[in-house]
Amino acid sequence: MKIVTFLYDPSNSIRIKQDFILKLKEVKDVDFIKNTEMIIVFSEEKEIPNIYLNFLSKIKIPIIYFLGIEKLTESSIKHMVDFVESGNIFSIFIESNSNIFKDSLTFIHENMFNYDFKITDVGNEFHISPTYYSKLFKENVGMGFKLYVTKKRIEQARLLLEKDYSVTEVSNEVGYSNLSHFIKIFKKRVGLTPTQYKKKTIINGFTNNL
Repeated sequence: MKIVTFLYDPSNSIRIKQDFILKLKEVKDVDFIKNTEMIIVFSEEKEIPNIYLNFLSKIKIPIIYFLGIEKLTESSIKHMVDFVESGNIFSIFIESNSNIFKDSLTFIHENMFNYDFKITDVGNEFHISPTYYSKLFKENVGMGFKLYVTKKRIEQARLLLEKDYSVTEVSNEVGYSNLSHFIKIFKKRVGLTPTQYKKKTIINGFTNNL
């Protein structure tokens, strides 16, 4: 198993000399990472700045984060890397993907109607690379994350329009702060504008009651 190990240490307080550990802030590209099965990131900090998360998100490889570790030393890192290389954590990580995915779907359904909800929110919640999660999501659902969220939002929008919510109310309820953008997305998915769809359902409802 080939593992690439990164260390995020903004204060340079951790004295590391081994070649198997790369300083995250010193790495500029991802071209050198080839045929890698897993990436491990260590830090005494509880969070990693977005600039480095964006760098890691470009890598379509499973990533494990060990954050907020007290007294992180070369020997402790080597011990954890050896443990991962033995296959224990890698096996657990792969086997737990199904549980992680089930929990992530619940998280998505609870938050998909929030403004600006993105796949990075899922990645941050479950400490997993957004790029890797995107691949995992498509493998399990059969469509991309963005398409899935849009589909669910439009389904909810149709239900609310049928309940006589105003177009503006519906737009806000399903997570679109820009009304024009919501109308454009709705028409693309449904073939009618929200107003046209609402009128059609009202007419159909009236006809069915005759």
